[in-house]
Amino acid sequence: MAASASHSLEWRDGALAEPLLDESEVDEPAPLSSDHALRRRQPVTRRILLPGLLLAILASLYFHLRPNTTPPSSPKRIWLRAVEDNHSGLGSVVGQTRLAAALAKAVDATLVVPHDPTGHGYSAADFINPDAPVTLDTTSVCVLSGRLARDAVEGLPHDARRFCDTGELSGSLQRLKECTVIVDDRPWEYRRDFADCTSDWWDGIIRVPSPPTRIARSKAIVAIHVRWGDTKSRIGFDSPTKNATLRSVPLAVAEPIVETLASCRELDVHVYMEDGAKDLFPLSHPYTLHDGKGVLPLDELRAIASADIRLTATGGFASLIHWSARHGLSIVPVDPKGVAPYYTRSERIKVVYQGDVISGELSCDDLEAALTL
Repeated sequence: MAASASHSLEWRDGALAEPLLDESEVDEPAPLSSDHALRRRQPVTRRILLPGLLLAILASLYFHLRPNTTPPSSPKRIWLRAVEDNHSGLGSVVGQTRLAAALAKAVDATLVVPHDPTGHGYSAADFINPDAPVTLDTTSVCVLSGRLARDAVEGLPHDARRFCDTGELSGSLQRLKECTVIVDDRPWEYRRDFADCTSDWWDGIIRVPSPPTRIARSKAIVAIHVRWGDTKSRIGFDSPTKNATLRSVPLAVAEPIVETLASCRELDVHVYMEDGAKDLFPLSHPYTLHDGKGVLPLDELRAIASADIRLTATGGFASLIHWSARHGLSIVPVDPKGVAPYYTRSERIKVVYQGDVISGELSCDDLEAALTL
């Protein structure tokens, strides 16, 4: 850019210069005349003005292009979740954190979770708060069990629900807003509720891309979460009940569902199976196998949730798949009309029961409607 500015200055100087004259045309003024003094001052003036103008331009470019070294401002308030189950997978960790996320939102706080590694080789902080604040305002550090009475702590889920529904803060939450750091020492618990109140929080973490248009793709992408590749060697894929205990989709369920879907439209099927091999899951329809071994769970979750059609079993990870999805159809092993579904409700997708698909209750028109939802 400096070269461009220099070239521009040279052009401007040449454009403003007087045209060259023949010696015969030169009319040299008298040495003591005012015109002679003006002629002598012009080169000196240019020698002063041009470097000054160039320095001004370079200074402007420097202040415009220099990196912003101002440190990010510290958050107004921190909600530190101090208790977690160190042996849980991604789905369970998020389920245990969901209420804390709702409470943090209510008091306008940034949620921070521990960096302790789980039995899966990663910590919740790796994906929930990888960019945790580096500075904290410790003016007023509060611990829930000390700040609030026991019955008030037990009533926090109700207070969070009230805030989600009405935006009103209870007396307990108002007291917590007096704190700059809130240490949440409640016992851990897994929750599927508060999805509506924390969807923005989770969307900011998982970042599943929305489909480019609301028009269904010519070839529907189907993601099947088989989960474990060694299931067949232990109990066999032919028992839907036993496979459900391992939270994998059995072949006996996947086969008729894929066949039904293929009768309606062209499919691009993907099977996600850790330590997997195609001889362990001999699906009749061609598919791409994804071995989750060594893959970050957040990346695998994002890939499955991005599919047009998702086929899963039960479990926290499966529930998280449906909650993360932004479009399409989720096929779940439990009737979605039940009181306590095994998935997190989401208005962005359509959810159907596996048994209804196998029995033929899902028509091709229903499928198209779900894919363009």
